[in-house]
Amino acid sequence: MAVLALATACGATRAYVAEPGAYDRVPATWRQDLAAARLAFERGDAHTAYARVAPLTLQQEAILPVRLFLQEIELALLADEGRVGDLTASSGGNSGGEARAVLARFYEEQAEARPRAEAYVLAARLCRDGEQALTLLDEADTIDPRCVWVHYARAWWRYGLRRFKEARAALRTALRLDPGHLPSVRLQATLLAGAGESDAAADALEVWLERTADDPLYSGAERADALLDLAALRVLLDEPGEALALLEDLDPRAVRDPVRAEEVRAAAHEARGELTHALEAVRRASALRPSELLPLVQQAMLLESAGDAEGERKSWLKLLEMIASNEAVQEGEDLSSIDFSAALFRLQAHARLARLGAAGEAAAPTTSEP
Repeated sequence: MAVLALATACGATRAYVAEPGAYDRVPATWRQDLAAARLAFERGDAHTAYARVAPLTLQQEAILPVRLFLQEIELALLADEGRVGDLTASSGGNSGGEARAVLARFYEEQAEARPRAEAYVLAARLCRDGEQALTLLDEADTIDPRCVWVHYARAWWRYGLRRFKEARAALRTALRLDPGHLPSVRLQATLLAGAGESDAAADALEVWLERTADDPLYSGAERADALLDLAALRVLLDEPGEALALLEDLDPRAVRDPVRAEEVRAAAHEARGELTHALEAVRRASALRPSELLPLVQQAMLLESAGDAEGERKSWLKLLEMIASNEAVQEGEDLSSIDFSAALFRLQAHARLARLGAAGEAAAPTTSEP
């Protein structure tokens, strides 16, 4: 019932025809500057990126995708050097927390000085507190209730606060205003995946990936994350070959979490019965970052190879217990993405336990009535 409700609320079958409003109409003449800025930024040259993007935002302040790109550049300069424009942090090279706080105060002051919907959206994006962000978004909604970014941002924050019903309602409003709004489509994929609607989630991700290709407003890292999510969904949909093909398309320079890429690769090989390749991927992941779950996956797979059915069964059961325990610990924390790795491991565990159970039943001796 929950899955059906989500499908109805979010529109599981949707054409995603874009209807961009004033906040999303990026002039075609800006593309060259934006592409040069993206290339410079991803090469670590935030100064060149800033010089390209900042003048554009002065020409048209309400175009939010470009303003968001500028925020990312400003955050990088503040965190690395302690200064951007007239703003300063106490020192450069910090973890980014102070830089974000400084920039958040600046954008909130700007919104209070010149109340505009886009100004409050930008201020809300930098908040650390979800309730404060939602208060700022209420101000934006009062100014322009048809600003799709207000409703998308509400959905994002409410999802992070685990207020899922309200998140779905806000996302439904955003997609009604612009069915092809790319941030909303990306968030919808996450919500659908979390509800178990893997087919619909994969469809949304495919649309998002197609439409962000060669778009300088979306980073290589964002696209790599989405490609990994889609590969994980393909494994869950019992399409491991498609998952491996997607993984081959990954740019290793853009992958933020190479461990997760190896986890998905291992799950895809396991689904194809390619135990040796699966173990190789698991070992690479373990070497990159030892985790609580991966050693158990590796242990179970090794025990399967050794023919120790009882030991393998115990390993999978322990894995399921640990996943449930981790999820309980995370209850109430801010969430921004579905833990596809845990979902993949859970799928592997249930599949193997089912096979072990079937094998045990087949091997059990039969008895006749006296």
